[in-house]
Amino acid sequence: MTFRIAFISTGGSSSTKSLNTLLWNLKDKMEEMLCRIIKTDRKLYKETGDNSTIGYAIRYMEKNFSKDISLDMAANQVSMNSNYFSSLFRKKTGYSFVKYLQKLKIEK
Repeated sequence: MTFRIAFISTGGSSSTKSLNTLLWNLKDKMEEMLCRIIKTDRKLYKETGDNSTIGYAIRYMEKNFSKDISLDMAANQVSMNSNYFSSLFRKKTGYSFVKYLQKLKIEK
């Protein structure tokens, strides 16, 4: 999937050309980042089947695995009751929350 971000070049002074160069570089970086985000979300969707709740919780876990994360904290991140979150997490990932967190820590 390719994304294009466009803007109009007006030409002109050297400061305008420097600004245009900066904007083109920024545009390229934004396109690259957007593609990476989409690829990550697709991967999470394939793994979990739900990129808006469990996928978000997994991203939270990946960013914070070195901290002391509890089931309640992760459930709170996606505004769910911890019991419901736990059962949905297991259903979507095939792992309990604790086992998934242990697996994540070992892999990292």
